[in-house]
Amino acid sequence: MPWQPGVNGIAALTCRNLAIRPILPHMRIVLLLLRLAGCITTTQSSPPGLSSAIVRRARPIAAWGAVENQMITGYVVRFEPPGDPARFIYSVRNEHQQDLGVIDSFGRVYRYRPHADEPEWIGSGTVLFGVRRILGSGPEMHLVEVELFDEDADPPATEADPADDDSAAAG
Repeated sequence: MPWQPGVNGIAALTCRNLAIRPILPHMRIVLLLLRLAGCITTTQSSPPGLSSAIVRRARPIAAWGAVENQMITGYVVRFEPPGDPARFIYSVRNEHQQDLGVIDSFGRVYRYRPHADEPEWIGSGTVLFGVRRILGSGPEMHLVEVELFDEDADPPATEADPADDDSAAAG
């Protein structure tokens, strides 16, 4: 099988005795499918002892707003399992209610990092110390108690503004 120059000076392999041309379009499709199949990877992992894990649900008990420069920069929510107030955690959230970290009942402060498997331990201390470290706040940041919103409850009913009411606009 001799090499001959092909299109645009690229060398092409030719074989005069075999009918290769009708096979090439089908071969391109097969090669494309093989390339795509090689790109798909699925992995599944679980921590050791997951089958024997006990799920405990904790309810929010209290909430505070982290105030710095007269603005709320985050929130702290205390969670306790029913009947066991000694096993509590504080969830530290940003102003959009996204969890940023946690403070456990021993005062250990953990910050969640994007794309990390485990939270980062950033110190131990008081709740105020932990909130400041997680939010990156200064010493002027303080906590103010805020109303706890029960996610299972119906939202509070509000009175409609007469200017927004369709019947008022029609009359």
